[in-house]
Amino acid sequence: MGADEATDAPDDPAFERRVADARPDADELARRVLLSRVASALFGEAEPVVVGRYRLGAQLGRGGGGAVFVAEDPELHREVAVKLIRCASDSNRQRALAEGRALAKLSHPNVVPVHDVGETGQHVYLVMELLRGQSLRELAAEASVRELVAAYRQAANGLAAAHAVGLVHRDFKPDNAMLGADGRLRVVDFGLASAAGEDAAAVGTPRYMAPEQRAGGSTDAAVDQYALGVALREAVTANGRREPAWLARVIERARAERPADRYPSMDALAKALGDDPRSRWRTRLLIGVPIVIAAAGFGIGRAATGSAEPACDGGSDTLAATWTPARVAEVVARVEGIGTPFSAATASWIRGRLTVLGETWLVAHHAGCSAHERGELSDELYDRATLCLARARIGLGQAMDLVGAATSSDLDKAVSTLAVVAVADRCADPLQLASLANPEPTPAMRIVDQQIETARMHARASTPSAVRYALAALAGARTSGDPRLISRASLVLGHALMAIDRAAALAPLHDAMVLGIEHGLDEVAVEAFARHAWALARKRDPDLARALDGLDLAEAVGKRAGDRGAFARALLANNTGSVAQFRGDYPAAREAFRRALSEAATVAGPGAVELQTAVSNLALLTSDRSERTQLFARAVAQVVAAVGPDHPQSFEKQLLAISDGTDPQAVLDDLARLDKRLGTLHPSLGQLRVLYKFEIAWQASALGRRELIVELARDVPAAEPAWLRELLHAYIDLARGATPSEILARLTMIAEERTALVPKSWFQHQFAADAELSVAFTAHRSGDGPRARAAATRALRHLEAFQAVTGVPSGSIERRLAWARELAAP
Repeated sequence: MGADEATDAPDDPAFERRVADARPDADELARRVLLSRVASALFGEAEPVVVGRYRLGAQLGRGGGGAVFVAEDPELHREVAVKLIRCASDSNRQRALAEGRALAKLSHPNVVPVHDVGETGQHVYLVMELLRGQSLRELAAEASVRELVAAYRQAANGLAAAHAVGLVHRDFKPDNAMLGADGRLRVVDFGLASAAGEDAAAVGTPRYMAPEQRAGGSTDAAVDQYALGVALREAVTANGRREPAWLARVIERARAERPADRYPSMDALAKALGDDPRSRWRTRLLIGVPIVIAAAGFGIGRAATGSAEPACDGGSDTLAATWTPARVAEVVARVEGIGTPFSAATASWIRGRLTVLGETWLVAHHAGCSAHERGELSDELYDRATLCLARARIGLGQAMDLVGAATSSDLDKAVSTLAVVAVADRCADPLQLASLANPEPTPAMRIVDQQIETARMHARASTPSAVRYALAALAGARTSGDPRLISRASLVLGHALMAIDRAAALAPLHDAMVLGIEHGLDEVAVEAFARHAWALARKRDPDLARALDGLDLAEAVGKRAGDRGAFARALLANNTGSVAQFRGDYPAAREAFRRALSEAATVAGPGAVELQTAVSNLALLTSDRSERTQLFARAVAQVVAAVGPDHPQSFEKQLLAISDGTDPQAVLDDLARLDKRLGTLHPSLGQLRVLYKFEIAWQASALGRRELIVELARDVPAAEPAWLRELLHAYIDLARGATPSEILARLTMIAEERTALVPKSWFQHQFAADAELSVAFTAHRSGDGPRARAAATRALRHLEAFQAVTGVPSGSIERRLAWARELAAP
């Protein structure tokens, strides 16, 4: 403006009103933070503004109904982001708390994790990971179209995960998604503004708002889809770029005027964004000599049809000998005919899993064949696709045979094989195809390849036939004389033997390592090293000192393996963490388990199922309660997806997750509910059932829930460990009116035995504490106060030692500590 305009402006009342109206609407808490920072800058120190335990620092920005600050977590000595949501009423506060807690339970790699939720004054606060990186808006200035689509697809996956738990963002825009240095995008600033008192329809940035949102109508999940479509078009067309035709069609549908004309879900949009025809079938790794699949039972492709061009409608005929809807129905009918509660409960899940496996195979077969006919898929990649499909078909056939022939005693193991059958969608993924080895050059060697892959599936599922299949594969490999096949077969034999005799597994695993390194099978060598380390650490006479000898070499070879070595590197990190944990080196174990999760993020197929254990391993050693809760929930979700909700493995993960709870009543009720279902579905799983019953027994004793303890007495299996079963019976006998002095002597002997074992391994502290608590409770019931207090004090020392060694304030230990303190009090 000109000089005289500046002079006249202050005398203009309308101008003054505009200036007053433009004043920032900072609330009292935000002003306190600002004043604190100003005082600190001027005078060197100032009283920090604290919310919960978090010391607020610089304001990062405003949006979504609140302000976001950098903050310090003094307990965990880390920086976090704290979002303050000012709530206009109690109902708004309750809604903000509910949505914040829902976000805290949401664990997804593309959603910023929420560590804590609380309230202070008129505010609800969310404590989140502090992200450092660039926003999608910043990325648009430098990234290629393909990179932008990949980033926005991650955003769509994060939004889909939120929608699955009933959360809608309502204000998605390029500024609300951050790409970290690790290449992972996180969606941030979920739309809690309406919870803070604003109309949900009014929330959002007009440029990205869907028509129905601007009109004040529905703000369901479809509004996020519209916003993502607008933002993606804006990013792709920046700097004069043109959007590819296939992407234009995707974006047009996502930003359709009517919600009904958009994609049915954010999941569907995410899948559409991954359907780039150029990247689907092409890869940077088109090297090597063209490969031709011959006979030897692979059954698809050019050699199978006997023609120069594949018959793209031949997938059903090829798969018919292995899988048809009729055969699925037959297998499910056999399972239902077993006549047990577990067979009845799991039959529907088996039907769904088999249907998905078969139909996915047919889709992948047709997609690959059609792409090859159109010239979009090279001969080399198509031959790898046929190899991939053949392996998936063979695995599917093996699993269907095992499930169809299962009895009541081995149905759970047969169901486990369905989790490790290769899903054929990876056979239509160019990156996965590029990481596959070339098909073997001769028919005889291809037969051995099939034997090895069949044995590998059995080893991963720990079936009773795993060793037999592995021995047959190794015999075939030795007959072929090919050292690469011998290396792979030796690895599978070692893996299979680990389930029955870890010492016997060491020799074939060593052979696999040596041959793998010698002949360039880096991924085989690293996987063999990882399994060898675990076998050394867990055999009958553990050798923890030598378990990781040569780890630096194995890690170097793993890096050299490239994309093909992702599974081996993840397994190596997980097993390295396990050995460190056995040694009592918890910081090293935590670091290794985090590396395992990072590597596992790129692993697909059966290997991903095996790596799920890294999630619960990390959860057990994570000190942050919010993160631990999310990890346990993720572990349960993964195993339920892999084997169904009623499988023994699902009950094992749920026991870990529930036992970490801090609310004794809630833990007790959840365990009692699951114990009843476990007994109905799996009455023969003695050890797992004793573990459930013992956790119920001591917690019910602490809370005076006698009725639950008496209920346990109806069905206590005769299972190991015997000492734990005796403690369980002691609690039951006391609840049923037994004289405490009758069982006190035996409990004291068990406590002494458990304490004697403590120097041998750190985890014996918890077992000794459990025994001492039973002594303390029994002595307390007998009226022997000094003896009860002495035993409870010893239990406290064991529990505090356990917690000091692990550094994890687990709910299970915290609840035991609370009872021990109560029994130790005068």
